[in-house]
Amino acid sequence: MLYEFISDIRHNDFRTQVMSVEDLLEKYEMLQSFRPKSLIGFSTHEQRSRIIETILMGIPQPPLYVDDSDMQWIVIDGVERVDAIYSFCKSKMPLKSLYFKMDKYEGRFFDSLSPVEKNKILNTQIQVHVLN
Repeated sequence: MLYEFISDIRHNDFRTQVMSVEDLLEKYEMLQSFRPKSLIGFSTHEQRSRIIETILMGIPQPPLYVDDSDMQWIVIDGVERVDAIYSFCKSKMPLKSLYFKMDKYEGRFFDSLSPVEKNKILNTQIQVHVLN
């Protein structure tokens, strides 16, 4: 059944928009359906921290894919990234085991970043492909 649904999707069934991380976080808080029920086993704390590290380094972020067919945003692909960004920006997760920025950001929370660093994260653009 899922295969039939996917095979019926055409290019014009999608709309693409660019959102800042700040806009994405507002949407995440507003819609309960947007939030994952459980992320156990999806990604480790280290992997989630490295998602934030890529944003701090200015690396373009992969797009998100969202189902909006029932007027609710349900993340099809990218739920781990969205939840990692949300957890960090709400200071629920410190950065851990970073590759490149270890000396500067290891163990830090969002609240401990400078205003410039916070703005860099919040203004990061992410392309969102929404299935209508």
